[in-house]
Amino acid sequence: MSDPAKVVRLDVDAERVLKARLARLPSEIQALRDKSKVLLGENLKAFFDKLDDSLFDLADKAQSQGDQHAFFGSMRLLRVQRRAIEQQFLNSLDEGFARLETQPSGATGERTFTAETLTLVKNDDLEVQVAVDAMVAQAHRRFAETLGQVSYRMDSLVPVKVYAKNNPVGPDAICAALAAATGRLELDIKVRLVLLKTFDKQLMSELLNFYKSINQLLIDLKVQPTLRDMAEHSALPAAGQQARDLGLQGRVLVSGGVSARGEGVPAAGMREPTAQPVSFDEELAQLLNEMVRGVSAPTPGFLTSQTLSLASLVDVLSRVQREVKVSPGIADVRSLVAAFSDQRGFAAQLSRMDAELINLVSLLFEYIQNDQNLADPIKQLLSRLQIPIVKVALVDKGFFTQTGHVARRLLNTLAMAGVGWNGQVEDPLYKRIHSVVQRIVDSFEADTTLFGELLAEFGGFMDREKRRAALFERRVLDAEDGKLIADEARNRVTAEVGLRTQNFALSVEILDFIQGPWSSVLLVVGLKQGLDSPAWGENLQTLTELVWSLQPPHSPVERHTLIKLVPGLLTRLRAGLDLIAFNPFEMAKFFGSLEKQHMAFINAYAPQYNGAVPVTVAVAAVAPAPVAPAVDAISTDDLHWQQVAAFAQGSWFDFFDGQKPALRCRLAAVIRQTGNFIFVNRSGVKVTEKSHRELALALRAGTLRPLDSSMLFDRALEEVVSGLRKTNGMNLDLSEPPKKS
Repeated sequence: MSDPAKVVRLDVDAERVLKARLARLPSEIQALRDKSKVLLGENLKAFFDKLDDSLFDLADKAQSQGDQHAFFGSMRLLRVQRRAIEQQFLNSLDEGFARLETQPSGATGERTFTAETLTLVKNDDLEVQVAVDAMVAQAHRRFAETLGQVSYRMDSLVPVKVYAKNNPVGPDAICAALAAATGRLELDIKVRLVLLKTFDKQLMSELLNFYKSINQLLIDLKVQPTLRDMAEHSALPAAGQQARDLGLQGRVLVSGGVSARGEGVPAAGMREPTAQPVSFDEELAQLLNEMVRGVSAPTPGFLTSQTLSLASLVDVLSRVQREVKVSPGIADVRSLVAAFSDQRGFAAQLSRMDAELINLVSLLFEYIQNDQNLADPIKQLLSRLQIPIVKVALVDKGFFTQTGHVARRLLNTLAMAGVGWNGQVEDPLYKRIHSVVQRIVDSFEADTTLFGELLAEFGGFMDREKRRAALFERRVLDAEDGKLIADEARNRVTAEVGLRTQNFALSVEILDFIQGPWSSVLLVVGLKQGLDSPAWGENLQTLTELVWSLQPPHSPVERHTLIKLVPGLLTRLRAGLDLIAFNPFEMAKFFGSLEKQHMAFINAYAPQYNGAVPVTVAVAAVAPAPVAPAVDAISTDDLHWQQVAAFAQGSWFDFFDGQKPALRCRLAAVIRQTGNFIFVNRSGVKVTEKSHRELALALRAGTLRPLDSSMLFDRALEEVVSGLRKTNGMNLDLSEPPKKS
């Protein structure tokens, strides 16, 4: 007999592994996953509600008692299992996303959901299989274009090739998730067909809006925002594939070393002319080929004979990487290689391709060094990765054309994390970035697996940092919410006190009591029990009666009422003061004074009127305080005002105050009630709070600078390639993003 504890342990381990794989996905993919689960979860609830209604109607209209029992029984079973089915469905989606994290050994990344993987009942039940296949095929036909865009954008972020068939939110994966969630339920074939029909109508038919929503999410996250409408992208043009293979010389790593490569330059006629605009990766390949063929100006000192083999060049670069002392700025890699080689008695002669690749990487790092979003110490750390990145570019043809390349992802992740650095070298973030860079410098030879390991470790560190910051940030926001509630209650107390004391003659001592201790009683009751609670109303009534009791009576009825009112009033006043732990000595002193005033009014009564006067209190409205005109006015139509309105939560900013160092902080939230913007540091601690107007004026004055924390390497590559295109006079289109080779 198996040990149940061990079974549970396996489930826990599997869940832990799944969470770890999901955590290593790019943040954009994680955001897409979260939104997909929310949207599909909502559609799934609608599906279950409709299925329940359909089964009830079928049971009600059933011609036989057997069918009626079958429908009712299935309806009860699905109600009982509903939560488990929903959870299993969402878990299956998570498994699909986890498969994007790494390419399985010996696999191509392709996963086809065949009829066997979608089996809902026995394999000989052809009717169900046909219904499932038709549902999937129809979804592919209807949503091919929008789904293709989603797959294309996801493909640019992960190492696994993503297309419609293996997309974790594609029709195949969604139907497979349904199969996994309902496959083991003992349902009649009629119920199965009703289930599939309802699923098709309530969920599959609504996928267009779903795909549009997650496409927009990726666009908002700056993932291929310029991507034009397209159909399925998995089949790449032959010319594009040829350009990539030729442009990067087909270099790969084998058995820990470097493979042989062709040094020749492709003939001019090998690239087919096409009327279609070329994509970014094809442009890059063409640009490199043109540079190699001499369209770009030859580099001074360029040598053409007895060029170093790739293996020898990588070996020299590895030695330079470890032995050259750290220096700020961009290194002249070619000069370093030449000097290092001369010291060892052989000439360093580079092929034009190697020289141009080294130049290209140097240009990228020059862009990084000029980036205004990173502090100089962070840029100096990243600059130490120049030679390792040169080696990656030399040996891995996918480095420039794969947005999801692990080395690029690591560099982007380090840069994005560095945006939030507080400027202290003792900060754990700076130490961790330094550790990552040092490990690469010390250990990287040619196997990019190290980048993947460091990316996972650094990603785990950042996740812990984010969770810790989120806790602090939550406390800050909770405190802001509490402050708003307290301010609202305090304003309400002030207004109510003003309404009940205005136009009444009260001694200074009584006014101080009402505006001090009794206002505190009202505030505490309002915060604890609410501003509409009976206790709040009772304490307001006590205040009303206190004010009235301190006015001279004008009739026997008022005098009699006052005499009856005083004992209960004093009891309620004592109870309220006990609630705020009022000083007993001060309490006794106050009540002694209050008793004297009451007795004076009772004893000094002189009849002046005949008849009774109702016990009422005149209430006067409090006029609002005049609003002082703003010193610096700014219109809502002003460009700076509109810029502030577009600020996104989580964005980073620099605030400048004279000669002080810039205050770098992140937008945590916008308080809806006040319109104020709350800014926190990387640890989630509040550092400043600004109004919309203050931020707009700061933008206009130049004392506020929004930072760009998007993928630094990708921005650098686009900028550099665009500049090279102009320099070389190449009329190429940058409107399409990179594709995987």
